[in-house]
Parts: sequence; C-alpha cells; structure tokens
Amino acid sequence: MHPRSRRRVAVASALAAVCLVAWFAFHDRAAVRAGRLVAEAQAVVDDARKGKLVPLASEAFALAEGDIARARELLARGSGRAALPVAATALSEAQAALAKARGQVSVAQSATLAALRNEVLYRPAAGLAWSDAVKGMDLYDNDRVQTKQSAEALVRFEAGNEMRVDENSVVVVQRPVENRLDQEINMEMAVSEGKVRSVVTRDGGRDVRLSLRLPNGRIDVDTAKVPGGEAEVGTEVMHDASVRVAVYRGQARLTTDAGENLVIDRDQYTEMSPQGKLAQLKQLPHVATALAPDDGRIVLVNPNRPGVTFLWQNQGTCVGSRLEVADEPGFANKILDETTPATRVTAKDLKDGSYAWRVSCIEASGMQGPYSETRRFTLARDGEAPSIIVVSPLPRSVVASEKLDVRCRSEDGASVFINGEPARADGRGEFVRSVTLVPGLNRIEIEALDPAGNATHLTSYVTYQIQLGQR
Repeated sequence: MHPRSRRRVAVASALAAVCLVAWFAFHDRAAVRAGRLVAEAQAVVDDARKGKLVPLASEAFALAEGDIARARELLARGSGRAALPVAATALSEAQAALAKARGQVSVAQSATLAALRNEVLYRPAAGLAWSDAVKGMDLYDNDRVQTKQSAEALVRFEAGNEMRVDENSVVVVQRPVENRLDQEINMEMAVSEGKVRSVVTRDGGRDVRLSLRLPNGRIDVDTAKVPGGEAEVGTEVMHDASVRVAVYRGQARLTTDAGENLVIDRDQYTEMSPQGKLAQLKQLPHVATALAPDDGRIVLVNPNRPGVTFLWQNQGTCVGSRLEVADEPGFANKILDETTPATRVTAKDLKDGSYAWRVSCIEASGMQGPYSETRRFTLARDGEAPSIIVVSPLPRSVVASEKLDVRCRSEDGASVFINGEPARADGRGEFVRSVTLVPGLNRIEIEALDPAGNATHLTSYVTYQIQLGQR
C-alpha cells in the first residue's frame, strides 16, 4: 500500500474511534442521568407509600410506576438515550401524583404582569429568545421577566401578593400551589440578579408561604408567623452573587445553602457574601416625612408656574432619596421615579388628574429605607387671573383722615396684598389693610394672587385733604 494511502486509512480509523468513544460517552451520560431520574421518581412513590398517600391518588401513582418500569427496561437494554425522556416523565408524574394526594392544586395561571415601565422583556419557560413584555399579559410556570436600565415591572398574584422588579433584574415566576388539607398557598420564585420587593398577604383564611430562591440561599416568608398576616421583603442580588435582604413589614428567614439561617424582623436588613456568609443584622434607614403636597390637596398650576413641587424631610444617615409619583395609590403605573440627593423636586410634565406620591431615604451604602406615608393630591390647571373689586375707598375719593382702611374682594383662596403688605381676610369675603396717607394724592397698589400663581394688579388713587383746624 502506498504510504499516503496508509496515512489516510490511519486517520480514518482514528476518527472512527473518536466518534465511537463520543457515542458511548453520550449514551453513558444519558444512561446515568436517566438512572438518577428513575431513582428520584421511585423515592417519591416510596415516600408516598410510607405516608399512606398512594390510595388517595392511585391512578396517578400507577401511571408514574408504569413509566418507571418502562425506563428501567430501556436502561437494561442499554438504551440510555431512549430511557432519558421516559424517566423525566416518570418523575414529573410521581411529583404530580404526590401533590394530588396531599390535596395540593396548582393555580392554572401563575401571575399577571400588572404594570411595566420602559424596556421590560419576557421569556416563556420553553423558549430561548427574549421578547418585549406587554402590560396585562399572563405569566406561567418558569416564565422569566427581565428589566433593563431604568425599567420596572410589577408582577401581581392573587389576593394582594405582588413582586415589584426593579431595573437590571431577572426573576423566574413559578405557579402558586394551593394545599387544601392545610389551607395554605405555597409560592416559589427565584431571583438570579437585580432588586425585587415582594409583598405577601394572607388570602382570606389561607396563609401564604413564599420561598424566594437566591444564588446561594433562599428567603422564606410565612404569613402564619407574621402579625396581621402581611409581610414586605426587599431582595437585591449583586453582580458578584452577594445578597442584601431587608424586611419592611413582618418577618422573614434567610437560609444559606450551607444551612446557616437568620430571622430578620421588621425594619432590619442583613447581607450575605457570595460564599454564603451572613452578616450581622442592621437597622433600616429612618422613614422620610412627606411634607408637600399634603394629603387631599388640590394643586393649581398655570402656564407661568407649570410645575408641582414635592417637599420632604430626611433624618439620620440619609444621603439621598427616592421619590415615586403614580396615578393611583398602588403605584402600579409610575409617572415619576427619581433618585436625588435633594429633599425637593419640581415636576413640570404632570397632566391634570389625581396622583399619589411617596418618598424613601437612601443611605450611603445604597440601602433604601421604608416608604413614607402615601400622599394623594389632585392637579388642575387654572389660567384665569383672580378678580379685584375695591369696596372702599372708591377710586378718586377725597378723605380727611390720615389713617385709612382699604377694603376689597377677590376669589376664594386668593392672597391679597395692599401696598406690598398682606391684607387680612375679615371672614365676610373681604380683605382689609390699614394704610397711612400723606397730604395730597396717594397711590394704592392692590395685588391678588390665586393658588395657581395667577396674579391681578390694580392701582387706585385717593386724596388726603387736611381740613382747617387739623395739624
């Protein structure tokens, strides 16, 4: 054989050997994985049999055991690749049978994407590509929601339970499971990166248990252990997989993958290192005080003064604030969400309507404190200037007294100034201010300013004439 032909034969033989090894390696891995799934499925069935639960869902368990037997038969024949999907099905069937026996019923729909702001993406459980999320869309088991820079999403479940997903975050939504025997609802979610704020509320007579999976641990919240049956927990997963957990209401338990755990009470927070090391508990920043607009206020604006000014007060270690304005008190649809080092912000682009606002303190570490009380106000535009009607003295009057009470009328809520000084409302719809005249012609300047900032100016003249015998 020619040397070149021998080299070709050798290369072909080597390639065939590599392919054969790869084929056996693939099938070996498939067989190992299928064997593990079969063992897990059999363990579920065995546990159910020990707990005498099999008769409560006999048909479902029979279906699972049939697929377990089929997978074992395929493994015995050396068909690991064929056994893998059968084994996976068997495990799913066994878990579903156990849930049925325990009286657990999955809710058909996991949640609803109640609100979103800016760029929010969605990926279904069986999909690989991300697409634009749509407000009001339904979310199902293992669907993912991702928020981009300056974006936010509100995932809402039943009975007031919700998860607010902040910017640059990814969460996995899972289906709530109702346990009819224990009268409770179990919820499992996962946060792989970013910041999430979860509200968990007792559903009528049923308690809710939330388990929030983190990269190196989990958070558990149980409304049965919380006074009032409601808890609010903030979670932030950093780029290095370290975690910060804060409790704004209620109580939560943080457990690391190594088994270390810590109970976090209201107004406390802690941090967990990428290795799962827990830090000591710390107090949350102080609550900010919302000042203006006050609750129930009607705020009037005009083209010359189009903005609404929000004013609040911080205390303690705050170095900044987060101001949130929405068109409803649930803050599902935010109009403004601004982080600022100031305690005063003027918003100029708000339309007429009703609004709610709140503010929270931020420490130098980035830790956000509890929200202030929610304030509601109504914004309306008023471009009409207030009227001024001079009651006394009449224009071009001649008076004989040095001291003169100037009286006028204007619209309700207006402020009146006479010669630059504020006039007093007398309770009868009139404004009055005493002025001192000089001999001869005197000019009296009257200004009315309404709550929207519209102003009216009026000038009146009066003559002070000294009578004979006056000094």
